[in-house]
Amino acid sequence: MELTQENMLAALRESECEVTFTKVNGDTRVMKCTLNMDIIPSNKMPKGDDTPELREGLDSILKAIRVFDTGLEDWRSFKVETVKNFVKS
Repeated sequence: MELTQENMLAALRESECEVTFTKVNGDTRVMKCTLNMDIIPSNKMPKGDDTPELREGLDSILKAIRVFDTGLEDWRSFKVETVKNFVKS
């Protein structure tokens, strides 16, 4: 899979994915995450007052993808340009 923002968003909406990326501090992080609403607990769903872009996982201001981290059970984000590896489960 080509590592484009669109391809990553599509895969994240379908299933859990493993993303390896470089954090802002330079550390490498491996995160299992998703945008599949069937996997995200109901109490962690995006709120109705979020913008459509955030509900869809895209933060265009930061040029980042906002995802639900299934390990930490909370919302996190990563910059597309820092992704080293992306695997769809």
